[in-house]
Amino acid sequence: QAGVVYRIIENITVSRFLSYLNKPFLFHIDNNSAILNRNVTSIPALFGTGVVLPIVNLLNEQIIIILVFLVLIFNYPILFGVIVVLILPFFLIYFRYTKNKTKIIRDQTDKQGKFLSKMSLESLTAYREIRIMNKKTYFTNIFKRYIKKYNTQVKNLYVLNNFMPRITE
Repeated sequence: QAGVVYRIIENITVSRFLSYLNKPFLFHIDNNSAILNRNVTSIPALFGTGVVLPIVNLLNEQIIIILVFLVLIFNYPILFGVIVVLILPFFLIYFRYTKNKTKIIRDQTDKQGKFLSKMSLESLTAYREIRIMNKKTYFTNIFKRYIKKYNTQVKNLYVLNNFMPRITE
């Protein structure tokens, strides 16, 4: 589910980037490049991670947890108690592992995010040069490559953070 949502974010981001590059010259004169950059890089990610992904996760988690608890409690109450006692140490070990892994992924995401934002801003502010030199394809390909890398890292971080047990919160 995270992969699908991040592909949607990637498609929205690339679509927005291409739409801005295809706008006439006056559009770029009338609009602030920083706002256009925000619309390209931040808004789709905020929408996907802030709206779509939490709703999908909430529904999936609630259904699965309710079903598992009901089956275990009614059919195997002793087994349910044993499972809780045995799984708790696993969660604690997993938390320690994910803490280090999360830091590594966040560092990579920060690095790629800075480059992506810089590249997007430079492309949108250098609109005239891109059009005159016919480099739209060049900038589009670089942007697509880095948005894919960036979204892959963010997806990995998201999956890692959401697989972590709620105990750690």
